[in-house]
Amino acid sequence: MTPRLCRALTDRLRPSQDIFSSGIDLGCGTGLAGEQFRDITGFLCGIDVSREMVAKAREKNIYDEIEIAEICAFLETTVRRFDLFIAADVVVYFGDLSRLLRAIAQVANSQALVVFSTEKYDGSGYGLCDTGRYAHAPAHVVDQSRELGFSVLAQQDAVIREQNGEPVAGQLFALSCTDN
Repeated sequence: MTPRLCRALTDRLRPSQDIFSSGIDLGCGTGLAGEQFRDITGFLCGIDVSREMVAKAREKNIYDEIEIAEICAFLETTVRRFDLFIAADVVVYFGDLSRLLRAIAQVANSQALVVFSTEKYDGSGYGLCDTGRYAHAPAHVVDQSRELGFSVLAQQDAVIREQNGEPVAGQLFALSCTDN
């Protein structure tokens, strides 16, 4: 569900349907987002902490490179640069987004696109849900993104997944890295 929504948002924002030269699927899991973005990315890298998930993603032959690593640690040490960052249903595992956004900015090409989903939080800031995932107030995501040098290109409500048969309210965001 969320990978398709992230792709649709990306398609709305891409000028002239350009191909991204180098993309990274943060928290790639079994490759669901990679499948959605493969055709618009010249080089596609996948990152996930789970060996089992990475093994399943490798079987699909989607990624040019796939690594078993914690997202921020990988971004903080890689020499690669990217112009597309996909984080479909992974930001929910981060409370404070500042380290993640700084790490993305560090390896982002100028005008890189960052597309991600969050669970919607009705309070201020972010909160830990009973599921063990974090939910983020939309205004908090926007404020933190801008503070770290990103432009917010799009923000929209979405059902990002189902949990126990119930829809999970979320948001999709698209950011541009402009300060590189």
